[in-house]
This record gives sequence, structure tokens and C-alpha cells, in this order.
Amino acid sequence: KRIEIEYLRKQISIVSQNIFLLDDSIYNNIVLGGQYTIEEVIEATRKAGIYDEIMEMEKGFETVLYEDGTNISAGQRKRIAIARAFLKDAPIMLLDEFSGNLDKEMANKILESLFDNSEKKMLIAITHEKDIVSKFEEVIQL
Repeated sequence: KRIEIEYLRKQISIVSQNIFLLDDSIYNNIVLGGQYTIEEVIEATRKAGIYDEIMEMEKGFETVLYEDGTNISAGQRKRIAIARAFLKDAPIMLLDEFSGNLDKEMANKILESLFDNSEKKMLIAITHEKDIVSKFEEVIQL
């Protein structure tokens, strides 16, 4: 009760099971109004394993997504959400079924990137994937 909600929101990055995307460019869907350099956005998309696919699109980061991203795959939507989390760089990252819609190889690559870039962060993963659970230091089973 003593923590201000705005402060708390800044401390947490969330990759939700249900991704929301705006009817806007990929770039704007990643930055969500934040003030970031293009270099920071590129780095976040590389960590999320989506950069190359964005660059293959005709308009790259300026490609317009339809509402809820119906013009890209579910895996691409998930990786855009993961790029958002990397970009925010909050001390706590909550991953709710982050590997859903990703093949095993991509999920492992992103998980490796999460661990490599989370030295002073808390990663909280909600998952049913035993392969992912086994990579975390502490597991709480509910």
C-alpha cells in the first residue's frame, strides 16, 4: 500500500500470454510511446529474435500492423512483446507463457538472451513447459 502505483509499474516488464498490438507501425508497437533510440529498438528486437524478420518486411519497422497484429504470425506477435520487455529494461520481468507460439529452438534462444541480460534482474516465468522450468534457479509449483 505504501508503494506508488506509477513507481511499481516502472519496475516491471510484462510479457503477457495475450499480446495487445495497436493498429500502428511495428516501431510504435515496440516503443509504446517511450523515448528510445533506433539503436535501442534494434538491440531489443535482436534479443527477442525478431529483428531479421522485421527487416525482411517491405517497410521494416514502419510496417503497419493491423489491430491485434492479425497480419503477422502469433510467434512474431509474441516476439514483439518480448522486444518491448527488453527495451523497457525493468528490474523485474514477468513472463506469462512467453514461449507460447514459439518453436523450441526460438524459445531457448530467447530464454538464453533473457538470462544473459538479467544479471541484476528478477525473472518470473509462468509456464507449463518443463524444459523452461528446469532452467530456473527456483521453482514454485502451484
